[in-house]
Amino acid sequence: MKKVICILVTAALCFSMFLSGCGQASPFSAESMQASSENKLEGELKINVAQGSYAKNMWQQLANAFVKENPGVKVTVTVDPEIETLTDQMKQAGDCPDLMFVPLGRTQGMTETELENNGMLDLSDVLGEVIPGEEKTVKDKMLPGVNNGAFSKNGKQLLLPEFFSPAGLVYDQHLFQENGWQVPKTWDEMWTLADQAKAKGISLFAYSKPEDLETFFYGMLENTDPTLLSNVCSYQEGVWSSDQGKKVLDTFAKLASYTDGTVPANANDENYLKNEQLLLEDKVLFMPGENGILDQTAQETKAEGFEWGFAPVPSFESGKNQTLYTITSECWIPTAAENQELGKKFLVWSYSDEAAAICAQFGETTVVPKSETQLDQAHQAFYSQYGDQLTNRLITDEFLPVGASDMKDFRSSLFGTFGALVSGEVTPESWSQGVITATDTLRAKRNAST
Repeated sequence: MKKVICILVTAALCFSMFLSGCGQASPFSAESMQASSENKLEGELKINVAQGSYAKNMWQQLANAFVKENPGVKVTVTVDPEIETLTDQMKQAGDCPDLMFVPLGRTQGMTETELENNGMLDLSDVLGEVIPGEEKTVKDKMLPGVNNGAFSKNGKQLLLPEFFSPAGLVYDQHLFQENGWQVPKTWDEMWTLADQAKAKGISLFAYSKPEDLETFFYGMLENTDPTLLSNVCSYQEGVWSSDQGKKVLDTFAKLASYTDGTVPANANDENYLKNEQLLLEDKVLFMPGENGILDQTAQETKAEGFEWGFAPVPSFESGKNQTLYTITSECWIPTAAENQELGKKFLVWSYSDEAAAICAQFGETTVVPKSETQLDQAHQAFYSQYGDQLTNRLITDEFLPVGASDMKDFRSSLFGTFGALVSGEVTPESWSQGVITATDTLRAKRNAST
């Protein structure tokens, strides 16, 4: 996924590296290092990483740690925000990467395309591997619920989740304290607060780009009914004609009327920072967000006293426990990769406590227990909202992938047209019908492909 907002990639690289800029490939050789393992790994590994909010220095630290234990390994790592284009160029030159840290949900749709074309290696055996220096297998080490159905096809585990982050609503705690406002727990409370804020010239809602609405939408579904999210993500027939389904579509459409009117024009790659600035300058109350926004906006101008707040999406029932949706970032191995086994060894190591500790230094959390406790206080504040979800089950359901172009059209029907709802170019009724039609189309295509 990433899915968003950021969308993200994963941890731990089996190599040593010196990243020097976007699109720069970094070769590493550890021939001079002393082996720390009886089972020495040897060979060359090419890893491609979709650059998101992750610090490049993190990859170097992970590389150094892995290569120290595996001095016979040489790795070339390519990190770039346009990694899909670079990967295509490599393939055309007969130089297929061995390991891809490119999650579902990115605009280019590479991961969905490879899923559709059976271009991914089965990683089911990786789940049963014992992590080096530890006693648990990868499967047992993963947090409960983090490995969802979108990562498998025909019984094969084709993607593995690596990083995770809670997704909900971000806001300025100082603004709320100044006005004596409480964070809404229900949608009725949300509309009441919206009217109070409007009287002060503050809009209720903004979003960075349309894709950032996706995890917010998941949260809304989950906090409506426990089964609604999974039913929607599997395109179940009649899901939108149910009372709960209609309620979600109506509420999502109503939210458009409370969204700042300047948002749609800036909800693109060139101007999205203007939308984020609305929140940072206390011109709107809420935006969809996750842990990465702390680092993404660290250098941006903020209102005096601004203090990050984070909360789950409201529910429809008073007194009902709210749950957080979780964003994951996934990795996979191409079937055309030459060094598949070496790639698998790296993946097993990436779930180690050692790798988790390195990532935490850079504000990132791998999908293993207690990794969030190593974050700084600001980042931990987001994860503290989970409560017992971290030990019970994380909510990670997402749209089951079909074809890349089909997924793009589907997401456009839900989120790409939201700006037209805000501006009034599209009516709530026509928008809802578009969602229903798109869901029916994807269900038919998915059924035909299985």
